[in-house]
Amino acid sequence: PPIRVLGPLFDMINHDRNPNAAFVRGDDDTLVVRALTSIPKQSQVFISYGAASTQPSWRCLFSYGFVPDSTDIYEDDIAELVIDGIRFEINPSEIPFELVQLEAQRDDTQGSEDDVVFTPRIGKRIVQYLREAAEDLRQRNEEETTTIASQLAAKLRESNRRTLLACAGGLQEYIENNLD
Repeated sequence: PPIRVLGPLFDMINHDRNPNAAFVRGDDDTLVVRALTSIPKQSQVFISYGAASTQPSWRCLFSYGFVPDSTDIYEDDIAELVIDGIRFEINPSEIPFELVQLEAQRDDTQGSEDDVVFTPRIGKRIVQYLREAAEDLRQRNEEETTTIASQLAAKLRESNRRTLLACAGGLQEYIENNLD
């Protein structure tokens, strides 16, 4: 009978959100790495480690000890925005209602807490907050990164910076096209 062993194959194949290979069950209950696309010679083979443990980027760092190399912006990316000690989770295409509500409370023209109107003035202030937070992350990334931990933190800050800028850009475009 065949001898079954568990080899560290999974650890030897790198993760990518757009993998070119996947693990599949073979005909004889074996685990097979199968190409999803044509992979040129001398190219790296990538699998997906799964969305639950790799998205957003901080989960990948927490689960596997690395931040994915990517300049792409994904809808499930999340960045933190702190205003007056209040933490908001921002993604590239949505802003939390609580952030709009906070800004509406500061706006003299708004009614009650339940009567929140998203105005260009509120939107522009939020865009400004997003851009300021992104600039702060950029400046922090200019610091020397000599240790592996500081390099990983810099990559995560860069991922968050891109997310904040994507949100700011989308919100600015929305204001210009729909509210001004």
